[in-house]
Amino acid sequence: MRFPGAGWSEDRRGRRTGGTVSPAPDPALGAAEDRPDMVVVEVKQGAAHLNPAMRDPRVLETALARFGCCPGDHAGEVVRHLLASGRARTPGGHQVRILAFGSAPGGGRRVDRSITLEHAVAFLRRHLERHWEVVGRTVPSQPALGFLTLLEKARRGGRHAG
Repeated sequence: MRFPGAGWSEDRRGRRTGGTVSPAPDPALGAAEDRPDMVVVEVKQGAAHLNPAMRDPRVLETALARFGCCPGDHAGEVVRHLLASGRARTPGGHQVRILAFGSAPGGGRRVDRSITLEHAVAFLRRHLERHWEVVGRTVPSQPALGFLTLLEKARRGGRHAG
């Protein structure tokens, strides 16, 4: 889930400082900048595609209602649009999309976008390199990002910052 204006830092009075905590999302994601954007993602080692559960209207309706992105009585209509085109707009105005990541492109009509894992890893590595002063001192709890951080530390010869 990404909200409009995500990434801006603020001072103690709530004013934007002009800097960002995180960069804009990868353009390949196609994230909305003017409204909340929720993605339902499938990640595959092979070609990007959706598991049967990701194509099951009941599963998606339950997930959207439980997440709170739309009332249960609207979830069915949102899911119908989502499965038909890979994206839908909720009654509250935010966007819901289905993305698929894989070692090879894939997708299909029920996926808004498919993105290769190679592309995702390259984006994350560029992010780590550009923001090393901040992220080089952290130990990410997410295993994949932690491993990429370890590789960047190794590439830099053990220097944590700079």
